Amino acid sequence: MVLFLVASIVYTLLALFSAHWLLHLTPPLLLMLLYVLPVGMNLVFYKYQSRKYSRTSLLLFPSLSLLCYILFAYVSNMTGVWREFVGLHTISNENVSVEVAQNLLSASQILFILVLFYGTLFAYHFISEKRAQKGAIHA
Repeated sequence: MVLFLVASIVYTLLALFSAHWLLHLTPPLLLMLLYVLPVGMNLVFYKYQSRKYSRTSLLLFPSLSLLCYILFAYVSNMTGVWREFVGLHTISNENVSVEVAQNLLSASQILFILVLFYGTLFAYHFISEKRAQKGAIHA
């Protein structure tokens, strides 16, 4: 249970840090902070969670990640920092066009986050369960 508290504090700090320093972050670094790091943290937290809470943590850790993503999106939208970030990093010329999403809380963004956060942890869970079953059969 302590791990749930630690995870919620870490995710909240990550969201607030990202929102506060948004204009100083490059798009690849922001992608790492918003998408890759939470997935990695979900996997680590899940791995070190006791078996007693494995089913609960399978839903709770991605939910915490999702809530912190929504917190980041809300704070950055409300302060106007997200619009500045989009303006700084939207590039278009004759050969290439790079656009940053205008709204982090759009349905497509939330759907992507849901699939990413829940999908990776569920996949990890099922793969590790199959490995455990396979090891038990051959032991």
